Amino acid sequence: MKRQLQLTWRVTALVTCSILFPTAARCASTVEVASRGRAAALAAQIRKTKLDSAVRKGSLRHYAAACLSEGVAAQGVGCLRDAVRQALPSKGRTALSERRLRSLGKASDALVLLLLAREKRLGPVPAPIADWLLGADDRLRLLVDTVSPDDNLGEVFRILGAIRLRDKDGADRFFRLALAIAVVWDQPRPPLHDQMGPVGPGKPASPVALFGYFRDLYSSNDARLAYARLSTPALVFVVDTPVPLSELKWARENVRGSASTWGRKFSEIRYDSRRLDAGQFSWPYGPYTLAAIRRRGGICADQAYYAVLTARAFGIPAMLFTGQGRRGGHGWLGFMKDAGKWEVDAGRYAVDKYATGYTVAPQTNLRMSDHDLALAYDRSLQTSRFDRAALLARLAAVCLDLERSDLALALAEQASESAPLYRAGWRVREQVLVHRDRPEELLELLDTEARVFRRFPDYMAGIRAAQAKLLRRLGRTDDAARVLRLAASRVKRKRDDLGRSLNVAQIQQAFENGDHAGALRKLERVLRDNRGEGEKVIPLVKLYLELTRTADRTHEAARFLKGYLTRMQNRYAKGWGQPVFLELLVRAYENDGDQRKAARLRKRIARD
Repeated sequence: MKRQLQLTWRVTALVTCSILFPTAARCASTVEVASRGRAAALAAQIRKTKLDSAVRKGSLRHYAAACLSEGVAAQGVGCLRDAVRQALPSKGRTALSERRLRSLGKASDALVLLLLAREKRLGPVPAPIADWLLGADDRLRLLVDTVSPDDNLGEVFRILGAIRLRDKDGADRFFRLALAIAVVWDQPRPPLHDQMGPVGPGKPASPVALFGYFRDLYSSNDARLAYARLSTPALVFVVDTPVPLSELKWARENVRGSASTWGRKFSEIRYDSRRLDAGQFSWPYGPYTLAAIRRRGGICADQAYYAVLTARAFGIPAMLFTGQGRRGGHGWLGFMKDAGKWEVDAGRYAVDKYATGYTVAPQTNLRMSDHDLALAYDRSLQTSRFDRAALLARLAAVCLDLERSDLALALAEQASESAPLYRAGWRVREQVLVHRDRPEELLELLDTEARVFRRFPDYMAGIRAAQAKLLRRLGRTDDAARVLRLAASRVKRKRDDLGRSLNVAQIQQAFENGDHAGALRKLERVLRDNRGEGEKVIPLVKLYLELTRTADRTHEAARFLKGYLTRMQNRYAKGWGQPVFLELLVRAYENDGDQRKAARLRKRIARD
């Protein structure tokens, strides 16, 4: 997974700094470092020393640590910017020696951390913690690779400090584990799903206690995957265990299995059909524990929860996916069966055609899909070429921040050549063209990107959507519609959800341009084409109801939906006892002002 799952926040953060806060960025380089303290003394040395020598001696890391401990990150940003700027080739020249490239990369690591500290308004960090974290190039690199703008940086440092205070040797040996715990538990953890009933599993263990549990696990033979083979982004899917330690210990004592076969844990929990028939989706049997789930059985959310939590108890990265299928929502399991190899279909019923599964990334609490994992673990991103691309892209973002767009573009292009599937290089190239106001060149770049990412429909669709947005801004609405239409036709066979999304973008564009009749005809055609997708069409029906009401075509909508929704109800929802499609038809009648038909249908729903 490496840094790809973080969506290369460092590049985004640096570009954001230079674009959103230009005044602060320029002023910072002229601010004098505080006249007293270790940071001031180190700053004076850095100004007199060539960058390569300062990097070799570790002066930049020590200076950044001093700035953190003294709470002067803003001044530190100015000093490091000046140091990097002076080491860059003169304008018009874009060649960098390998030695200079490595030195600039290490300087950029220190700069990035101070940039984030400044933007987070981070207070002073205890000097022993700052010195420890920035005491080695590899540790600093791992820190800036992992921490994101969504993290509570002060709490991350506090948790890391508490872990090291309790276990100095363990914090050094298992630094990736400590870092994963810190970036996950820097904010309160939500439950793994919202159907646990009124009595949850209990108070979660503290971050320090979790570190002790997983340190002991990975030091033993109980861990199902070796710690040495797990990256920090993978470990965040282990340590997100918002339960008491007793739950994890119960799993280690009562559950057996290998990482490669952990998907069987989903079906080991007996399905509770009576709860489904009664529409009782929340747990009704008292405390929500692993032992109770195994004893009582459960529905899909409980089966997935049991499998995910027991996997994490054994050090296996795992996630609970949810998705919308033909018969409604469902939950299933994703887990790492071997280092870097994910299984995302355990308990995912093929008959319901769940095109996409979604989970919550433990570090950011942002939604991510199972398809994100496909790109994150692509073989080309697990090589030294990826590491070089990350270095080039990071430095490109720094150069853009320093108003050296010529050098930024050259470095970003090298990053794309080194690892074409690494998004950061492409993003810097986009930002350079935006900065230079070159829309036509940006359109060509986006077209190239879409071809490079054609094996990854989510990314390709997003790139085409951005291309269409730019075309509309240029007044080329027909071209924008064509781009979306072609993209939809290429993805709909394997990814019906993306196909619908791109079709919706076309429909909304036509509607906003005043072509109400054409937009609604297109939407009716999309609804007919998706009749085989069951409840997945519900968002389309809701959009249709909204647009027909806005366009004052509610009578036509009621007539169209009467036959369409009745057939859908009979085919997909009736056997499950959920009148989801008929309730939408009630809304169509109400929109049209036909209260008599709406009331009659409500009586039918209540009777059935």
